[in-house]
Order: sequence, then structure tokens, then C-alpha cells
Amino acid sequence: MLPNKLNIKYFNEWKYWSILLFVCACIFSCPFVSTQYLDRIDVLFHLNRIEGIKEGLLALEIPVRIHGYQMNGYGVADGIMYPDLFLYFPAVLRILGVPIEIAWNVFWIFLIAFGLLISTLGYTLWTNNLRSGVVAAILHSSVLLYVYIMGQMVGDYPAVMTLPLAFAAMLKILQNEVNAKYWIFFAIAFTVICENHIINTLFVVIAGLLACVYYRKAFLNPLQRNSIFKAAGFSLLLNLWHIVPFLYFYKNVAFHINNPPLYESLHTNSTTLFLLAKNAFFIGWSIVILTIFFLFRNYQNKKFVCSVIFMVFLVLTDWKYFPWEFIEKNFPLGSFLPNFQLPIRFFSVGLVFLCLFLGKFLADVLETKRSVIALTGAFIVAFSALYQYNVPKYYEYGDLADIGFGTYRKLETLPSYTSKYGVVQEDYLYADVDFHKLRNDKGEVYDSNDYKSDAVIFDVKKQATRLEFSYIAEHDTKVQVPLFYWKGYEAKNEKGERLYLNSGEHRFMEIEIPKGDGRVFLHYAGLWSFRICDVVSLISLMIFACLCNRERERFL
Repeated sequence: MLPNKLNIKYFNEWKYWSILLFVCACIFSCPFVSTQYLDRIDVLFHLNRIEGIKEGLLALEIPVRIHGYQMNGYGVADGIMYPDLFLYFPAVLRILGVPIEIAWNVFWIFLIAFGLLISTLGYTLWTNNLRSGVVAAILHSSVLLYVYIMGQMVGDYPAVMTLPLAFAAMLKILQNEVNAKYWIFFAIAFTVICENHIINTLFVVIAGLLACVYYRKAFLNPLQRNSIFKAAGFSLLLNLWHIVPFLYFYKNVAFHINNPPLYESLHTNSTTLFLLAKNAFFIGWSIVILTIFFLFRNYQNKKFVCSVIFMVFLVLTDWKYFPWEFIEKNFPLGSFLPNFQLPIRFFSVGLVFLCLFLGKFLADVLETKRSVIALTGAFIVAFSALYQYNVPKYYEYGDLADIGFGTYRKLETLPSYTSKYGVVQEDYLYADVDFHKLRNDKGEVYDSNDYKSDAVIFDVKKQATRLEFSYIAEHDTKVQVPLFYWKGYEAKNEKGERLYLNSGEHRFMEIEIPKGDGRVFLHYAGLWSFRICDVVSLISLMIFACLCNRERERFL
């Protein structure tokens, strides 16, 4: 429970349940005591992102928007198109000399602990009961173990674990003026989600708009109205530094997606009813059993029944007979749906509400001290979690069953530029560029040593997107450097005079240099609008921190 004044009883209760959370975090973190899961799905892609941030930080590029480490040093806009904030943690570990595989495992252990804690906070806030919050959070995490943790979805997992806090704070504010102070929790939750996963950010925005329409009378109350505006305002301002560059590039740059058939329609990823039922148990059969058990006991609870129906509906969206193609062609904004990539992404929204009720029901059973039922429920959850770590090594969901171990190159080949499935580097590269097919004069794929010019280039220093070189030119000419051209690069000579940049052949960056000799200094500064947003978000963060410090007396 979150009372207005915390007392010794509350702290004693938290001490007891924190032990359970710690034990569950240890169990869920078991795979990350070794490196056996490094060769799985998108791991190499994320390792390259971490290395890109590390190299950018060493080059004093803050924030790191263009990962100049990737694409053999030519760089991609991963820091713009993928939220990167949490990846700065393992990147700093890399700067400190921690091996990349250890940094990755430590990062995931952190994410698991963080996910359990923030999910517990959300459910506790929602139910006003610490016991229910802890149990719901453990159930929530146990379902997501194989799909997100073992799938190495480094953005999805912290985002979906934060959904309970976002929904709880949102509904609390709208339902009662007493909860107006919870706008702080919504701003924090939205920031965590926005800085980890764009699709789940859209879910929160859509849910927030629907909730405001349903509870529109809340806007008539000054306390609630101010709380809503503060929550929405700070949620926007704190994340403006990422939102504006993302929207600019999303609108103005045609990106290449390596496997377009996968994303033409959500129907492409649907599966048979048999596999649907099989995988429903495979990814969380403890929840299925608990849902059936409590459905018989609480069939008169209309909200719980509705949450079950909603969850079943979301699961069925992955059935091959679900009319995705009809919806995408005939409904407003239907053409945008393929951007969600997988129907299973909707699954996490329904899971939040289902675990809310299951957590409350199971917590009530624990409180009644019916030891047999309580131990049975605990065994189901624990055994499910342990079982999912010992299932076959291949991720078996729908038509993606052939993706498993052995997909990517070895770690020592970092940075890589392609893979068997073509999803490691060339997502969010220019649509008209196929990098691994490009070859230099020696017939090799371009690397960070490839400069092309009739000028003499020497004394080259390159760190991420920061580049320096000296030259001697007999006439005004151009230098093709080993970087892709993106809006926001700046080049100057030793006198501080700007040099003209353009996008040359295959989108390689070209720098125009004058006759004579000189030195060129190049780095990615971002557009002026990006810099303004950086300053606005930084100032907003400082104001938000001051408000949190002032508001803490209302919680303590």
C-alpha cells in the first residue's frame, strides 16, 4: 500500500516482499550468468548499438544520434530511429573496460531487477496493496520471460514492464482528485517507455486519449485538470530531445527495411489455431491455468471477465483468419498497422490488465493462509519460469520458428554490416543503398579506411562520427569520407570556416575542400531544431526534479 504517511508496518511488509522480488530476480537472471544466449535473434544488433554509443561518447558526441561505429564505420541513424537511453549504461561499462559480453549480461540483470521494481510500483499504486502489487508484478514478468527476455528484446522488455505504472497513474488521476499528485508517476513511466520503445509509446498515447475521453468530466475539476496537463506536458518536454529527431527522420528519410514481406501486413505474421493454442501455453501457461481457475471462482466480477475476453481477443489477432488485411485496407489509419510488425505486440497491453486481477486474487488467497492453494499457485508460477528457461533453444512462435542459434557472426567480427536474415545493420539505412553489395576499387566492402579524392589525404583521426584529416590539393575538389551523409553534419577547416557537405554516390558523404593545404574537422551536431529540443528537455528535467523534491512530502 502507498499511504500518505509511511510507517514501520509498511517498511516491515516491504522488507518481506522485497526478499521475494530479489529471489525472483535471481531466478529470472539465471541465463545471464553465462554467454550462451549471445547468439540469439537480435543480440548482435544490440551489441553493435552499444558499441556505437560507446564510440560516440568517446568522441564527445552527446547525445549519440548517428552510430558511426556501425556499417563498418559508415554509421546509421540508430540513435534516432531506436530509443537508446538505457543502452548508455552498458556503453559506459564498455568505456570502463568491461568486455562486451559481460556488459550485456550485467545490463540484462539490471533490466530484470528494474522491470520487477517498476512493475511492482505500478500494480501497488493501482491496487493500493503492496502484496497484490508484488504478486501481479511477478506474474507479469513470468509471462514475459521467454518472449522478451529470451528473445533479447532490449527495448520491449523495460517498456512493457513499465506499462502498469503508466496505466495506473493515468487512471488514478482521472478517477479521483485525491490522486492528482500521481502525475509525477505518469511522467516517469511515459519517459521510461518512450526512451525504450516507440510502439509501446503509441499504446500509452492511444490509451491516454481514450481514458481522457471516457473520464472527460475530470477536466471540469481544477485539480485533476492541472494534473492531467502537467502529466502530458512534462511527458512531452522530457522526451522532446528524442521525439523531434525521430519524427523528422521518419517523415523525411526513406529507409530501407531488409525484409519488407514481413511487414506488408500483420496477417503475414499470423499463425494457425493449433500453434496459437500451443504458444499461448508455451509463453505463459501458468497464466492460462490461473486465469481458468480464478474465472470459475470470480465469474461474477465483470471487470475481470472483460479483461479475460479482451486478452483472448488480443491472442486471436495472431490467428491466420483474423481479418488484418481487410482492416488495413478499409479502416482509417489501417495502413499504419503494419508498422507494429507483429500482432503479438498487442498481447502485452491485455496482459497488464489480466495480471492486475490475477495478482489481486492470488494475493487474497495468500492472505487467507490456505497453504495448499497458495503453495500450488507459487509452484505453478515458479515451475513455469524455470521450464521456460529449459525449453528447446529455438524461438518457436508462428512462422519465425527457424530463427535460432547460429544466425549471426561471431563477436570478434564487430562491427558487422549484414547477416543471414539481413536485420542487423541495414534497417534504417537509406532505401536506395544496399551496403553489403557495394565494393571499393579492391572489390572489398567499404570500411573506415576508404577515402576517395584526387587530393592527398593524411594524418587521419576518426572516432565514431568525429573525423579529422589533413590534405594537400592542387585545385578545388571533393573528398569522399567513410561516413554516410545525414542531415546535421558540420565540417570546418582549421580557421573555423564552414565547408560544404553533400550526399555523393551511394549516399557517401562528400566534403568540398579548397585548393592548397589545410585540415578538416567533421562531426555530427544535429539540426538546430534538435539542439533546441536538447536544451528544452534538459531544462525540463531540472524543473521536474525540483517539483519531485517539493512533492515528495505528499508521499512521505
